[in-house]
This record gives sequence, C-alpha cells and structure tokens, in this order.
Amino acid sequence: MISFRLAQPLGRPWPIHPGRYGCYGRYASLRRCIGSERGLAFVDERRPKRPQARNFSGGAVESSTEEVIQPGAHVFEFCKKYQVSFPSVLRRAQGVQLTPNPLLIGIMVSERHCFTKNVMKYLDKYEQAFTKTIFDIYIAKKQKPLWYSVFSVPITTPLPCREGARRLRHAFRDSLAARGYDRDGRKTTADDSIMDLHGTVHLVCGDPKVACNVKFAELVKHTDKIVAGIERILARGKDGRFINAAQKNKGQPAKSAWRSMDRNKAKTQKRGWSK
Repeated sequence: MISFRLAQPLGRPWPIHPGRYGCYGRYASLRRCIGSERGLAFVDERRPKRPQARNFSGGAVESSTEEVIQPGAHVFEFCKKYQVSFPSVLRRAQGVQLTPNPLLIGIMVSERHCFTKNVMKYLDKYEQAFTKTIFDIYIAKKQKPLWYSVFSVPITTPLPCREGARRLRHAFRDSLAARGYDRDGRKTTADDSIMDLHGTVHLVCGDPKVACNVKFAELVKHTDKIVAGIERILARGKDGRFINAAQKNKGQPAKSAWRSMDRNKAKTQKRGWSK
C-alpha cells in the first residue's frame, strides 16, 4: 500500500474556491492509494490532540472519569428510579486474604448496583445518542442480583490483557458454581439462610501475563477465596435483607483504591523495564 500525502502545502495555498471548503482549504490533503481512490480528506492540524491517560484505565477507560464528568439531571433521575450508583461507592473487600497473590488481584465490592467505569463517558450532563442505549442495558441488567466485571491493568499488549481477564472471569464463575450459586448470584442449592448475592464486584488483574500462564486450577483457588469473602458481604436472606448488615464494609475508598492500583501498575512497569 503506497500513500502520498501532503499534509500542509508549502508556499501559496491551493487555488480552491473558499466558498466550498472555507478555511480548511489550506489543510486539504490528497491521498491516493493503489487499489482504492479517496477524495479530498481534510485535516485540521490546529486542533490539539486529546491527551492519553497514563494511569489505570481498566483496559480501555480513563480512571479519572468521574473527576471530569458531571452527570446531568437525567442521569440522577435514572439512578434514583432504578437504584443504580456510580463506581465511587465501590470499596476494597475486607476479609479477602489472597496470600500469596502473584496475579495482583484487586477486589472492589459494593452492596449497591453500580455503573462500570467505561460507560461513565456517556453519562455527562449533556444527553448523548448512546445514553438511552446504556440506560436500556442497565434496566435489563437489574434482573440479575450480582453484577461483576473483570478488568486487566494495561501493562502489556491488549491480547494478554483480554485473555487474562477472560480466564479470571471464567474461574470466578466456576467458584460461584462451587459455592452453590448460578452465574448471576442466585442460590441454586437448598439453603434456608441465603437467597442470593446482591451487589457489584469489580475484579482487577494487576498482572495479566501471570493470569495467562498460570494453571487454571491455581486460578480457581484464588477465586474460591474471593467468592468466600464477598459472600459474607453481599449475602441476602429470604427476606431480602443483607445477613451481615451490621458489619458494614468499611474498606478503602474507591479513589484511593484506584490510585494505589496506579502505583502498582507503575511499579510493575519499572520491574519490566529493569529486566
């Protein structure tokens, strides 16, 4: 594929009629490729590029989304009507001991249903075209008592990040089944005390390369501890109330938790560069 491009003409501007292209005439670039012909493509080189996030992003999303996005009144109305909260209510799960933790797994939980961080960009004060679709997705999702998402810290290429998150998600579902729950957190075995697990769980894989290479049985051992820990926090009885409501999850706030994950990511990258 050969491409010839003249991004900014030298000397005098091209003799293009100003009424047709306006001030963008001098930024016109002519591209011609073998096998396909393209017309004039216009590039406004004066517009600054959007800065890329350098901190933890969950794979594809900026971690500081909530700090710059101001949800509008329509978003707050939806949250109040359908009882959906923002990711800022997530806390580190207390009582989950993963030692050793070669995968650097982080567990964020909340008794409430929460948005994921990758949809927050559609929930600002201006209603976007994709906002209604997001709302419809979460309305249908309200039928599930347990919401969970798995992310990978992007310290490597996208393929290991996706594969590591997929394996961790698979192991988490197997651990739910081993404890007598379906993939949505409903109790499937005969138990008079627990009805389901209600809330949101975010699992963060800090080292996706290890998650890709470790044996699946070892991965399930870690998720078994995770499910046993969140069961004490999110278990609801037959009356719909949390069993351990008196023991509130006073974990680390979400912003501090994400910052600590950013530091772990930076340390991991430094170790990789030193090698």
